[in-house]
Amino acid sequence: MNKRIYLAGSMSDSNCLQFLENLRRGIRVSAQLVLLNYHPFSPFIDFQFFLALRNDEKITDTMIKEYSLSWLAVSDAVLVLPDYESSKGTLAEIKRAHQLGIPVYFSMEELVDGTT
Repeated sequence: MNKRIYLAGSMSDSNCLQFLENLRRGIRVSAQLVLLNYHPFSPFIDFQFFLALRNDEKITDTMIKEYSLSWLAVSDAVLVLPDYESSKGTLAEIKRAHQLGIPVYFSMEELVDGTT
């Protein structure tokens, strides 16, 4: 199997508890993908970069989006988490995947079955 899966979904939220829930959900699905022998790229663990920055260092929104989209471009498929509809970032990722001809799945079952 060993497919590279880009995980997409809503992350940001004005409510910090919802933001943390979004991270938790994304990290959980990432772990499930590894357990199923997929190789996920998970933007949900990118927060760790920000924790490692020194006072004079800064990762901009543009930098992190370019970083993520470069991984999307080499992925075999995109898995979109539920409740993505209001996420501008996720909608842009889906659009980019379609432009590149990368299959987009909206559930783990679709991904495993290989159906869209």
